Amino acid sequence: MKLCPHCGAANDDKVLYCVECMKPLPSPVTLDYLRREGMAALNSGDIRRAEEKFSRLISLNPGDREAGALTGVLRIKLGLIREGWSLLEDLNLAESSGRCPSCRGTGRCPTCEGEEICIMCRGTRRCAFCGGRGLCPSCGGSGGSCAVCGGIGTCPRCGGSGECSYCSGTGRCYTCHGTGLCPSCGGSGVARRVKYGELNADVAERVRRLLEG
Repeated sequence: MKLCPHCGAANDDKVLYCVECMKPLPSPVTLDYLRREGMAALNSGDIRRAEEKFSRLISLNPGDREAGALTGVLRIKLGLIREGWSLLEDLNLAESSGRCPSCRGTGRCPTCEGEEICIMCRGTRRCAFCGGRGLCPSCGGSGGSCAVCGGIGTCPRCGGSGECSYCSGTGRCYTCHGTGLCPSCGGSGVARRVKYGELNADVAERVRRLLEG
């Protein structure tokens, strides 16, 4: 069964025009092609391309719950956490399991507590160990017999770059990437779980591996 992307009416897989609105429906060949392309991208580890193919598939056939499940989880993997879980809930493939254990229901990033900036450099982007100079703070760059830098004179934390190694010099929180939102729940404060029993065994296993990976 496929759902009409125009009016939402249920149609037989082989019909080319909606029984309700009479608008054209995607052909089985097109849907099969997108599904194969999506699975090939997924098998090769190309998460972004796989999400694009499955998103296109469910836009043409909103009734394809397996494609919807994979699209939702792939969006979560790409950092679109709210969008991913929202899609899964719309398809009745996910449910709330209580308060998010990572942020304890606040929705804020547990590392920066919603401040969005790196907790080590406080947003300055400079290495907190050497103050951004790139020199060993113990010997001032002279090296010699310095036990801290091993005699090379450069900061052992940043390797001499002067940039904060915790945030790779971005100044943003390395956990939430500067969004301030909990990466586990997307800022909703709610923990969710997938209804694996609603999916066929192969898709359920793929979804599980994606979420756990």
